[in-house]
Amino acid sequence: MGVKMGFALDEAGHEWNAQTFTKGSETGNLLCRGCSVLVRHREAHSREMHGKPIGVSAYFYLTPNGSHQANCEYNVKEKIGILARKSKGLIEALEGEQPRIRLAMISKARASWEEIKPRGGGAKNQAVGKKYRTAKSKLAAYINTASRVAELRAQCHGNEEISEALKLKFQDMEIPWSEFYFETDQHLSAYNLMQKLNKPYPIAINGVVDTKRTVDLKYGPMQVINLQKPKYCKNPENPDDGIGIGISVWWKNQRWFSDIEEGSKVVIFGFWETKVTEMTTATNPEKYRFKTFSTLRLSTKLIFQSQMISIDD
Repeated sequence: MGVKMGFALDEAGHEWNAQTFTKGSETGNLLCRGCSVLVRHREAHSREMHGKPIGVSAYFYLTPNGSHQANCEYNVKEKIGILARKSKGLIEALEGEQPRIRLAMISKARASWEEIKPRGGGAKNQAVGKKYRTAKSKLAAYINTASRVAELRAQCHGNEEISEALKLKFQDMEIPWSEFYFETDQHLSAYNLMQKLNKPYPIAINGVVDTKRTVDLKYGPMQVINLQKPKYCKNPENPDDGIGIGISVWWKNQRWFSDIEEGSKVVIFGFWETKVTEMTTATNPEKYRFKTFSTLRLSTKLIFQSQMISIDD
């Protein structure tokens, strides 16, 4: 099995870019530039994903029954191994014949943080306080989460071979990419997954910022971002009811995310909580497709700033 390749060589040693390659311009066969196995060219085209047409760039691919050498960078197993070796912070590489990527546990980081947090004041706690501050910075680096998620997403996006082969580990669970990373049109799927899990694990959600504001609560001000909602869809248990999903992200530090404004595209990584459905009656039933609207709520509270980043899509 191999991944899509952006470049290939011909038998004369000329390198070809998949985006500019024209069939018949090569000398002899086309070869993988990593291991010289035979490859073919696929022109740019469109295909459907999640019910929407998307453009697929041109690429080179393996011939039927072809396979890359074990150490070729375009071998799926080797590609995942490379990703694992590069992954520090959010994920830890697992050694072995079948590379897996282990999610760093935010809950474990939080527990470690609290365990050494200084209690009370006075000279006796000064050394503990110093240890606490040092550990805090290390933990923040340890779960350099959203940026690593974005890097993985860039590798998986449009590469079915990698996304299908990639597995993530969390405690004793093995998680497929499709149940870890959720695009803007998969928010309802993320909610449904969190609802049914007996043993929660952290997931990543991609979305667009709708609103950003400060909320005064009894224990102090909190910052909140609400993501743009997808269109309401039919409730399978009640065709007159439309189901929507509202996603919110909360944190305390007012200095965080000053560069993230309404309309920004973001990736958020964390543990998520679901909330009971809120149902409202349509003010003008004749105007709308549904008589009632149910809004499901999915939210997370950020421990570290690195759990959310702005991305270019």
